[in-house]
Amino acid sequence: MSNQKLQAVFLDRDGTLGGSDEMILPGEFECYPSVLASIASLQAAGKRIYSFTNQPVIARGQARMEQFEQELNGFGFDGVYVCPHEHGEGCACRKPATGMLTRAAEENGLDLQRCAVVGDRWTDIVAAKEAGCIGILVRTGAGQAELDRYEQGEFSERWQQAYPLYIAEDVNEAIRWILEKDQEKRSMNNANPEWPIWATEAIEIKPADPLWIAKGAEEAAQLKKLLSDYQVSEIEHMGSTSIPGLPAKPILDLMARIPSYHELGDIIAALAAHDWHYVPPELDGVPSRRFFVKVKSDKRHCHLHLMLHNESKWDRQLRFRDILRERPDLVDEYAELKTKLADEHKDDREAYTRAKTDFVQRVLAQ
Repeated sequence: MSNQKLQAVFLDRDGTLGGSDEMILPGEFECYPSVLASIASLQAAGKRIYSFTNQPVIARGQARMEQFEQELNGFGFDGVYVCPHEHGEGCACRKPATGMLTRAAEENGLDLQRCAVVGDRWTDIVAAKEAGCIGILVRTGAGQAELDRYEQGEFSERWQQAYPLYIAEDVNEAIRWILEKDQEKRSMNNANPEWPIWATEAIEIKPADPLWIAKGAEEAAQLKKLLSDYQVSEIEHMGSTSIPGLPAKPILDLMARIPSYHELGDIIAALAAHDWHYVPPELDGVPSRRFFVKVKSDKRHCHLHLMLHNESKWDRQLRFRDILRERPDLVDEYAELKTKLADEHKDDREAYTRAKTDFVQRVLAQ
């Protein structure tokens, strides 16, 4: 989750709130035990709740939109978003498309990176990832079968990339997890004195060091040995320290590709023995990776961005690096921007990163 407060939760209907892996018409649908109380607990914590459901029975004439709206509003939702279309109609709202999420964001002033999606199908998780939301899979409904399909290698490309941030037994557990992690974030933002020094160190830009490239290659070689048992196929030095002549935070950023996160627990243990600290996704707030920090003398020395195969950010990171390696004029412009932003956001890494977005996108568009 982002360091900022979670704004809203989108909940799927069939197989998540109740019912089964099949569609049940309004009037016949029943929530699982304690679901309404869990929804109320989210609202009591100041979270907004929205529906997020495909209902092709509307297009088939078996039910009306008004019936779903009445039912879902009765469950305590703050807003109802229903796709009434059949599969294959080409609409922008049917999951895994993000239309319902983007519409809700526009109508309610939401930042989707501060929202969570809970569902029992991989379409929910794909939509969440592509919209920038936290994706949570429940094992109820079709959830366990969907997870089995993923583990059997039936998903590819963007589907294979969209692994949920958390897997819950049911929606009640998912909501408890959301509230617990949100509370942890608030505690962190309140400057908990027990938080590691390296986790809150200020941003400091250093002059370019010609040794960064060699040090990056050395760290990559060490990681290849440590991760050799986990099908890691590539490790790349990326980020500012990989670009000659560019001032940067003196932290080496490395990214590695891996087929799945199934052995993540073993990887965490293996890296921990070599001063690598795992930052859980709910604290990292970047669902596209699993993040590790190598610490020396209470300071960040290296970052590892562990990504699934076909993660689109992999290619974007390499393209940005390679363009700047060929364009000294852009290196100078980026150096000036980074120095300025480091002064403005010295104690806020997320704000510093966000403020560089326009420059990064402009470079990638070239």
